[in-house]
Amino acid sequence: MTAEYGYTQLPMGRRVDVDQLVGAWEIADRLSVARPQVVHEWRRRHDDFPEPVVELRQVLIWHWPDVEKWAESTGRLGTTWKRRRQ
Repeated sequence: MTAEYGYTQLPMGRRVDVDQLVGAWEIADRLSVARPQVVHEWRRRHDDFPEPVVELRQVLIWHWPDVEKWAESTGRLGTTWKRRRQ
């Protein structure tokens, strides 16, 4: 705690490019999944699914490169997204 100012200084979080932040809708779209609820199902069912970088009251936010790596390793990264990013 910094006595002079009366607050606790928290450690610096992970730095990410804000352009790489995605919610369940964006993940579903990029992985050609019909419903964003599937993303939340993956999170519950797969221990290796990336943790969100931000958890707000109504939304979870992920770093796309983390999700992309997971999707590629599990065979869920569709050819459509691979072509779009090239």
